[in-house]
Amino acid sequence: MRQQRPGIPRTVGAAVPPTGVAAARGTTRLVKVGISLAVTVTLLIAVLPKAAGAPWADITGVLGQLPLLDLVGLAALWLLGLYAYTFVLTGALPGLTHRRALTLNLTGSAVANLVPFGGALGVGVNYSMSRGWGFSKQAFALYTLVSNLWVILAKLSLPALAIGVLVLTDNVAHPRLSAAAFAAMCVLIAVVATVVALLASERTAARLGRAAERLAGAGLRLARRRRAVHLEQGAVAMRRESIKVLRGAWPQLSLGMLTYSALQALLLWSCLHLLGSTLSPAQVFAGYALERVLTMVIVTPGGAGLVEVGMAALLVAFGGAPAVTAAGILLYRAFTFGIEVPIGGTGLLVWFWRRRRERRWTLPGPVRVLDEAA
Repeated sequence: MRQQRPGIPRTVGAAVPPTGVAAARGTTRLVKVGISLAVTVTLLIAVLPKAAGAPWADITGVLGQLPLLDLVGLAALWLLGLYAYTFVLTGALPGLTHRRALTLNLTGSAVANLVPFGGALGVGVNYSMSRGWGFSKQAFALYTLVSNLWVILAKLSLPALAIGVLVLTDNVAHPRLSAAAFAAMCVLIAVVATVVALLASERTAARLGRAAERLAGAGLRLARRRRAVHLEQGAVAMRRESIKVLRGAWPQLSLGMLTYSALQALLLWSCLHLLGSTLSPAQVFAGYALERVLTMVIVTPGGAGLVEVGMAALLVAFGGAPAVTAAGILLYRAFTFGIEVPIGGTGLLVWFWRRRRERRWTLPGPVRVLDEAA
């Protein structure tokens, strides 16, 4: 084996960028985070009360009236929804346990909810965890593709479904929801057409891979990064593996996503009605559908600020009481967005601690490694 010379660090992959370039990139990231944080705070503090038509004093007054027992019930409903979602993740990654699926979900969400464009960081964290559990790179790539595809399909389908429910219940669909539904349906058609084309033909998969390869190469050149990108063969291989997984797992994936979405909508309805809202289930479901679409807007982490303002404007337009509606939305988002940061962050710290302990207990010769049960 070729020995490394003392004092010279070994690098893997691309060369380390110069100090000035790295500092510039770090500054750019900080500026992006600062702008995103400023937008979020402005939307929540200044815009939300105006969109809902209620001052913050009234909103906090409504929240302060919620009994502790109701909070416990809402937390149980939230946890039940998270468990339902583990069926999507275990279906996308055969061999993954529900406990580890819950860990991946919460830790990835905790990272993604902290910074704009944090989804990529969340995927990186999940990748490290899955590799530590013995899953291959290919298995994780397929898991990421399939699970996110089902999430996107669900989010894009909900607005059209919400409009149908409103029409059937004699409610008039709000223009804001109709616009979101139209945009979502256009994207949904494009996504479905691409997926069908990818799965139907190996030649089409190769063509899509080449197109993605050229696009990625152009992006890297603009960023002045020298890195070879080979996506054509990867697209063909991913097609074959996707067909194997989807052939047996699509019922579990679909049922898990359907159950999760229903429980999330029920959580929103419960948050609103425990605070005194009189909105109908169809109207609340419309608000939930809009929230799902707005979370795809990545200007702020998880659409924070934008989601609350959009939901409040829609539900108040449906006739919801301003202060109660805003309070219910904030309570719902506290469960589905806010609480995931400390819980997922704690889970991530525990995982790091267990990994360090494992390395410390690894012995030469007959290697002994503590079993990971996270």
